[in-house]
Amino acid sequence: ASGQVSAGDDKEICHGESVWLKADVSNSFATQLYLNDDTVVGPISIGFPFQFYGELYDSVYLSSNGWISFSPPYPEASSWNGGIAPKPIPNAFEKVPKNAIFGAWQDWSPVYSGGIGYETSGTAPNRIFTVSYCQVALYNCEDSTGTFQIVLREAAGNYYVDVNLNSKPYCKGWYDGKAVLGLQNYEGTDGVAAPNRNATQWDADKETWRFKPESGSYSVQLLTQYTPVLSGTLSPVAWYRDEMLPENYLGTADSIRVSPSVTATYIASVTLCGDLVFSDEVEVVVRPLPIANAGPDQTIIVGSAALLDGSASQYFTGDCTFSWTPPDKIADDPALIKPTTIDLSYTTAYYLALEDQYGCKSDSDRVVINVINGPLSLLVTAEPPSVCRGDTVLITAIGGGGQRPYQYAWTSDPPQAYPADSFLRVTPDHTVIYSCTLTDIDGQQEMVAITVQVMNPEPYISGQDVVCENEPNVLYFTPAHGNNSYFWMVEGGIINNNNIDTLVSVTWTNSGIGELIIKETLPPPLGCIAYDTLEVNILRRPSPTVIGPETVCQGDEGVEYYTPDVQDHTYTWTVIGGTTDPPGANPAQVAVSWGAPGQGLISVTEKLSVYPTCKTSRSCEITILPGPQPAIRGPQQVCEKESGVIYLSNMPEGTSNYWCINNGIITTPPDDDGIEVTWQQAGTGELILTQVVDSSGCAAETVPYLVTVNDKPEVLVSAPEITACEGDRVEVTAQGAVKYEWFPADGLAAPLEAEISFDAKESIIYQVIGTNDFDCKDTATVNVNVVLLPVVDLGEDTYILENESIELYAGEGYAYYEWQDGSTLPSFTACNPGIYFVYVENQGCFVYDTITISPTLGAIPIPTAFTPNADGLNDEFRLFGRLDKVEQFSMKIYSRNGQLLFETNDVFSGWKGENLQGQPVPAGTYIYRIDLFEQGNPFNQGIITRQGVVTLLR
Repeated sequence: ASGQVSAGDDKEICHGESVWLKADVSNSFATQLYLNDDTVVGPISIGFPFQFYGELYDSVYLSSNGWISFSPPYPEASSWNGGIAPKPIPNAFEKVPKNAIFGAWQDWSPVYSGGIGYETSGTAPNRIFTVSYCQVALYNCEDSTGTFQIVLREAAGNYYVDVNLNSKPYCKGWYDGKAVLGLQNYEGTDGVAAPNRNATQWDADKETWRFKPESGSYSVQLLTQYTPVLSGTLSPVAWYRDEMLPENYLGTADSIRVSPSVTATYIASVTLCGDLVFSDEVEVVVRPLPIANAGPDQTIIVGSAALLDGSASQYFTGDCTFSWTPPDKIADDPALIKPTTIDLSYTTAYYLALEDQYGCKSDSDRVVINVINGPLSLLVTAEPPSVCRGDTVLITAIGGGGQRPYQYAWTSDPPQAYPADSFLRVTPDHTVIYSCTLTDIDGQQEMVAITVQVMNPEPYISGQDVVCENEPNVLYFTPAHGNNSYFWMVEGGIINNNNIDTLVSVTWTNSGIGELIIKETLPPPLGCIAYDTLEVNILRRPSPTVIGPETVCQGDEGVEYYTPDVQDHTYTWTVIGGTTDPPGANPAQVAVSWGAPGQGLISVTEKLSVYPTCKTSRSCEITILPGPQPAIRGPQQVCEKESGVIYLSNMPEGTSNYWCINNGIITTPPDDDGIEVTWQQAGTGELILTQVVDSSGCAAETVPYLVTVNDKPEVLVSAPEITACEGDRVEVTAQGAVKYEWFPADGLAAPLEAEISFDAKESIIYQVIGTNDFDCKDTATVNVNVVLLPVVDLGEDTYILENESIELYAGEGYAYYEWQDGSTLPSFTACNPGIYFVYVENQGCFVYDTITISPTLGAIPIPTAFTPNADGLNDEFRLFGRLDKVEQFSMKIYSRNGQLLFETNDVFSGWKGENLQGQPVPAGTYIYRIDLFEQGNPFNQGIITRQGVVTLLR
């Protein structure tokens, strides 16, 4: 099949010539990409607008790991490079490509083998953009390769996506062989995967899957027929001679120069994805060269001419042009078949060359015209004059003139012993000047030198002699020399493209010692070949492995990971979803503190110290389980010895709590969502809450919840125990605090002061709460024992009649009695009017009672004299006693002769010794009459009249 490559038109050359053959692939080849492992390139033009999830795009980004995206990687340019196992879609994890089509997303290794390319084909509105992955090796299973395509079809505005799977293996030992076939949107919120192809272990052979837009998402269908796109070659052009056999391989390049000696067929071959081989042939016709024959050597007499004869020459394609040299030694036309020489005076060599109608030129042929009897001459020739190293050269010396016999002496640099012959056979290994000295019998000498050129090329290779295993695209070159041809060969690596140029790109695949060989060849007719070999030390690429827990808990700190520590290797760790702790003594180890729940990633890059570009990165995906977020709520200012202080936690369902305390006592079960605490001594206390998710065991603890335990006041009272008599006024003072409050407050004069007072009524306990500046409290109590007073009641004041008595009783059973006259009996007999009192004591408490026994008004004493001299003593004549009981009253004063001097109805008014005109009366005796009615008189005496005389003294 030649539809994908043209080797060009057939060529015709002359024997010994070279010709360039060029394969025309400009309209059919895909654009090839050379990608390292875990890389993303772009933007790459699609060639037409393509709609994906409702948005139009004109370019894509292409990954070495089997997917394309319409967006550049985010949040970082390296976020989607790889290093993680394929994830089920849809998936918003930052390491999962978004706005992407997954042809076969898994870890591929295009550096090791295979190719990746893209091309746009077709015409609107049915253009096609094809990305082809051709025989790409699986990472860690490089013997297995995959070939598949991602195809964007314009499809008259329907915008289909096809995935053509020629062959897709899996590597069970790497990421468990997982791969994804599908697509997802920009946010990672909508994704469609082929059935059983969503981050699962699967292989495929000759399948085509089609994704069609549908209701804002996509439908997926397995087509009944595998329909790959013939997207052009992904391999360089390989050239063969006659047959496509390994032994006939000539090289890899778009163009190649060949020098066949006979007519030959050359084949240009390219390989498409799926191992479909296209080739084309070109024939190079080699025309034979004319054969020049200058005739036999001749001998002539000095001064004569010779007839040259080229008639014995052969030519096979019609007429030929003859050319004799040197032309200045030809008497007539040097283009004649038989020209005549000029008259010669010494031996001369003539050369004949032919050129046919196709421009093919013969080799020159020589004829020597030996001139005798002339001066001594020497002709030295070398056949051939230019050789390859190791070839034999015949150097001939032809003497003429002088006197024979001749002697020949040969010299060269460096000097060497040669036979004294007229010819030499030499095998020079470098360009040498050979000199011949001719001596005739007369001793005349002639010396001639001739140079034999050794034309071997001297290639040398420039480039790195230390590389890394699987290091791609390492460039080497050799200097260009004229029209020489070049051919590169490699052991321990692969040549990526053209191997017949002066520049070559090599990917070194095996560790150890590799060899790069350049073969440089001169063009015909010599075709000398030389080689140069560069030994390359291919360092074994590091192979780190992340070892450590793959499932952790949110907030886990100091989780250790390591990779085997190899001497003279360096290590760099990176983490997504957590932070690394400060590095320790061993750089092959790292401690990680994991953050929010979700997916995390830890990666290690291992480098060779002597060649840091020789490095490998490995990643381990980490599942970060949700951890608890314990928090404590409660007072952080408390008091010494304060009890019943409540602290609460945020205890979600499915978690367990574990409390720990310092400087306090938990008085409730320590695994509840809330606890009660009794704090101990003044200073600082702390609570730590550990919370555990029951299902996963993920735990977290709070930072110490610090509580300030303030000093508690010491409240003291002046009298904790008080015994008081009923009715006593009691005072108590508290101290040791700033504020006070007494309970019960009823009957207290100042219940919010340090000092209180109250009347003792009954036994009671008072409590005082003292508060300091920290609002801490202390209490003290006052126990008040009230001793009841004796119950003594002598009765209401009363009256007594003359010659009668009244019995007064002070009660029974008391400890001590004392009456006004000093008697100590519980009772007393009153025989006369007067004031009687009794003192009664019981348990140190006493009472007394008084009773006034008054005579009736009719029996009250009436003064017999008075002295109205204004000295404040006895200045009036009046009644004394219980005058408030008098309801009616009349007092009149008469002189002895019966003259009315004074009268009043006010029982509290008295006579001041004056007449009715207010004039004093003389001292003497006067008559009075008093009429009165006593209210409440127990004896019902009615109006009582008292009359008598009173003496006024002056």
